Amino acid sequence: MLEAKVWFAALSQCLFSLNTGFGPLIMLGSYNRFDRNIYRDTWIASGIDTLTSLLAGLTIFAFLGNLAWTMDVDILKVALTENHFAIIIFAQAVSMFEVVPQLFCIIFFLMMAIIGVGTATAYVGAVITVIASLFPKSSRYRVPLIVCFIGLIIGLMYLTPGGSMMTRLADYFGAKVVICIMALVEVVGVAWIYGIDNFLVDIEFMLKLKLGLYWKLSWCYFIPTFLSGILVYAFLDGQHSPGYKGHSFSNITLSAGWLYSLLAISAIPIFAFYVVKTSKGTGWQEKFKEAMKPSEEWGPKRCDLRQDWLEYKKHRLDNEC
Repeated sequence: MLEAKVWFAALSQCLFSLNTGFGPLIMLGSYNRFDRNIYRDTWIASGIDTLTSLLAGLTIFAFLGNLAWTMDVDILKVALTENHFAIIIFAQAVSMFEVVPQLFCIIFFLMMAIIGVGTATAYVGAVITVIASLFPKSSRYRVPLIVCFIGLIIGLMYLTPGGSMMTRLADYFGAKVVICIMALVEVVGVAWIYGIDNFLVDIEFMLKLKLGLYWKLSWCYFIPTFLSGILVYAFLDGQHSPGYKGHSFSNITLSAGWLYSLLAISAIPIFAFYVVKTSKGTGWQEKFKEAMKPSEEWGPKRCDLRQDWLEYKKHRLDNEC
């Protein structure tokens, strides 16, 4: 528990499991009513996700322990890599049922297919929503077809003999490292650039609920510090670099992986530079200050809600001052 790699793996799993830092939550949240009780939804989703993860973990390690005891070997010798847990361990467990194991195998793989399709729908839907927003005049079928076709072509490499190794590389450098950086940028952008007071007032106006000091400290200090520490470990630690089948990746492979991560997060500084460059102002200093402010379109779209929001925000912030 005191090793940094354990917390890095736990953080990556939490972000991936809850979809925090990815686009799907923002995309799906855009379809909510303005006064939707997202505070309650957050607690429900987090609670269900936690219970599901605990149940899956208990099931996996209970079967691994039983298998190790049956084979009279150490549990480390029967544990597989993380990418094989769900498919092999669960499939092998249900195949040992005494009553209609075939039926339970069918149910299990049907469940895995539904989870896979649901996950892909959320991720692909986020990409499609962004592209469709940039090109509103494009056909409603053209963008999804192009995105799905490109995704299909890219996904074919995971079916090759080296697909498992590519999956391991993409999982570490394309998901874990990148999503930690994205989550850090998001929380810093909201808490420090947009302003934690502005954000809390927005939530209070939407939910009619005032959040306590815990949330303010978490978004401003605890979460950025924890994420930064985990990322420093990921960048500097070479002893626990990712590998495949018990072997560490070569320096060339690791360099390619870090280059992949760099390309993935390069969109953040590129778009930031574009926003600063296109902002109002005569010099770079004025442009930068203008870029740090919310745009004129920021806020509720409905005119009545927008006017109430502006008045409420001005009243609350003036009282705090």
